[in-house]
Amino acid sequence: MIGAVYAMIRGNKDIVFFRQRVPKELLMRALTIIMVSLIIFMIVVMLLLTTEDAPFLSLMFEAASAIGTVGLSVGVTDELTNWGKIIITFTMFVGRIGPLTIAYALRPRKEKKLYRHPEGRIIIG
Repeated sequence: MIGAVYAMIRGNKDIVFFRQRVPKELLMRALTIIMVSLIIFMIVVMLLLTTEDAPFLSLMFEAASAIGTVGLSVGVTDELTNWGKIIITFTMFVGRIGPLTIAYALRPRKEKKLYRHPEGRIIIG
């Protein structure tokens, strides 16, 4: 994603690393992983804030550690309620499986379309 931002700032259409062009499909996959991970992270932090009585940054650290399956803690895990422990456990499971795998599993099965929509020019920025 950093390469895409760099290419956009430089005015390049292609993302290039070490003289190799990165395919657009890989860029879309990276964007999907980042967005799904951020959405899961925000949901987990909000759930922890509603169920726990701990500092905001400590709960954010616990959520980030759980989704990244890092195993680090600031000592809040022992003091979590049962709901908080369930949320953290579920988050660890989701982090271990991977957000892209979950997104692919939850998407509806559909047939291959025989048409494509026309490309539109949307003004951004």
